[in-house]
Amino acid sequence: MRRVRGLSRISLSYITLTSVLLSLLNIRFVIPLIQKLSPRKARGNWTELNKERCRRLERLGLMTEAGRAVWPDMSENGFAVDEDILRELQADPVLWENYQRLPELYKRVHIDRIQYLKEARPALFRSRLDKFIGNTRKGTLYGEWNDHGRLTTAEP
Repeated sequence: MRRVRGLSRISLSYITLTSVLLSLLNIRFVIPLIQKLSPRKARGNWTELNKERCRRLERLGLMTEAGRAVWPDMSENGFAVDEDILRELQADPVLWENYQRLPELYKRVHIDRIQYLKEARPALFRSRLDKFIGNTRKGTLYGEWNDHGRLTTAEP
């Protein structure tokens, strides 16, 4: 399993990891059996979490030229919080203060997972935003946002 995880992390530098699920016979559950590796498209969608994983690979000297060739905008200006979300966060002083204390990576990863749904799936957008706001108001970090600490430490 460790080898597969390593492959997944390093594959981000030049390919997209696409999971292919197969069902076995008539068993009532689906087991992930095969992972298919395919070239990343230059204009493909990049989550903030995958961008950070690539930044880490670059810091560790593991990023390839092929990976760099398809990078999206990785600058500080490459991510912006939706104005409606920002307005809602700023409307509550306690919420806004707690939001400002959150780790930058946590904010980018969660806001990215929320705002891309705004137009396509408004109900899910609202649900995820409400969960984020509720946890932020309480000062609680939730969810997977830093690869179990690997993205927020200098360790490989």
